[in-house]
Amino acid sequence: MQQKLHQLDRLIRPQHPPAGSGRSATVADRDLLVDWFRCFAEETGTASGNIGATVSDRIARGGLFLWDVDGRPVSLAGASVPAGGCVRITPVYTPPESRKHGFGGAAVTAAVQYALGAGVDTVVLFTDAANPASNSLYQALGFSPTAESVQVIYFS
Repeated sequence: MQQKLHQLDRLIRPQHPPAGSGRSATVADRDLLVDWFRCFAEETGTASGNIGATVSDRIARGGLFLWDVDGRPVSLAGASVPAGGCVRITPVYTPPESRKHGFGGAAVTAAVQYALGAGVDTVVLFTDAANPASNSLYQALGFSPTAESVQVIYFS
């Protein structure tokens, strides 16, 4: 997959945020998140590993954010553990039935605010270079493309 690396210049919050609110994921969300991580891996063609353990670890240390509408999660954005003053936003997933309502951008905004609150200097994320919707969304939020790469996954 051809990818673009984007770096946050300055967070631009959506002018018209969608209905709902952001929150940190909890243990009660684990089963849903395992499903969403699996769907993300399938849609992006990325290796999935032990998804259950990954989700449990990420919930325990924080950094997974859900956008809820009427008490129902509709989108997910994660922020990695800060390393060297940098946080990577990953994964970002919105189920197909909840797409095109601004929920993904709202969840990413929550994850970026968390990262900036942790005192990091740099926030980055990767996108599928062939996905104009995600690339334009992140640019509208204040990210600029800085590099391109190719992700290759070998299956044995």
